[in-house]
Amino acid sequence: MIARTAAAARRSPPETTSQPVHRDQLLDLLERIAQALPVPVSDGALRLLRVMAKLTPPRAWAEPDANPCCYMQQAELCRITGRAAPTVRRHERELVAAGLIDKRTAANGARSGFLGCGIFFGRMVHRLAEFRELDARLSAEREEHAHLRGRRSIHKRHLRAALAALADAGHPAAAGIAAQLRLWPDAERLHRMSPGELRTHVEDADALCRYAIEIADNLEESSGRPLIFERPYIQDTTQEDSVSCNMPVDDRSAGKPAHDSPPAAAPHGAAEKGLEQKDAEGTASRTSDYLARLGPARLYQLAGEGFRMYLDARHTSPGRLTYHDFVCAAQDVMRDRGINRSVWRDALQVMTEDDAMICALITDARCTDPRARVWNPGGFMRGMVRKAERGELHLIGSLIGLSELRGTDNAR
Repeated sequence: MIARTAAAARRSPPETTSQPVHRDQLLDLLERIAQALPVPVSDGALRLLRVMAKLTPPRAWAEPDANPCCYMQQAELCRITGRAAPTVRRHERELVAAGLIDKRTAANGARSGFLGCGIFFGRMVHRLAEFRELDARLSAEREEHAHLRGRRSIHKRHLRAALAALADAGHPAAAGIAAQLRLWPDAERLHRMSPGELRTHVEDADALCRYAIEIADNLEESSGRPLIFERPYIQDTTQEDSVSCNMPVDDRSAGKPAHDSPPAAAPHGAAEKGLEQKDAEGTASRTSDYLARLGPARLYQLAGEGFRMYLDARHTSPGRLTYHDFVCAAQDVMRDRGINRSVWRDALQVMTEDDAMICALITDARCTDPRARVWNPGGFMRGMVRKAERGELHLIGSLIGLSELRGTDNAR
């Protein structure tokens, strides 16, 4: 809750002064929020509203105390919209009930500018601030819903991998965890869930995922295998280049891509693309090997304030943080920094999930780096993705740079 409140404060937009009313922008705004109004408006009524509003001059909407009016006779509206008179009258009543228009006609139903009779839009104009607030709230809810669906995707992927490890080990908890996983809603049902329902499900999914990972960690601990970041059931890294995975990484070569060292002889006629793919896999293996020996406690110390806030909110001590915790924290700081979700998807196309997590951690830390502060986090992380595409991303060197920065900060 503390992390969520602090993050919301960081994302709060600054207060703005009132802006002039633009007719077409107001109509577009109404279409976005029509179903969330206190009295929802149908699509047919919205189309009629747009037709009538377009019959007024745009400058009439920008005047102080604007109350633009459409004076066209109802019969003419029926002709240009292709609708029957009862339909037009029903839609007009709907718009009046929703508080968007005022309808004033003469005793015989006539509409005339000379008589001051017609369809008036002043009520709609004067509710602009209310509409903007509602639009911002709906946009935030959509963003939160998408964020939660992405988080559930991470939980499901990590749980399946951990479950496979438990099943291979014949652990008795595997059957029960698998049964709970089968009850999870599919993607279509997730979209239909309310924000509250989805949040509850994601929290339950996270708890089950962490439970499975803890069991798998205990299995590794009892077998004497390395913990936390070298779990093959979580990481998506190549295991083919054993030399690259096991070779020591020192400060002199840590920042170099794998292809800086002499490559092994390729089969005669191998495609250049295949060589580039192997270079990328070797680089990913070196990064994963470095992370495994770096350890979660040290990686926690390298992280920025925002990243550590989310790790702390997961109620685990740094010594027992898991790769799953760091990936979840990466998603949260990306949202707080205004980094589009597409950046994460693009990153996973060219690097492993642990590399993408490190990119998010570095980006967040650089946002508060006094030496070279990053003012555009989204652009910075996209630049890292482009470097990865070219085989020029040196994550180990960046982590060493963060370590030097933290050492400087501690020495002050």
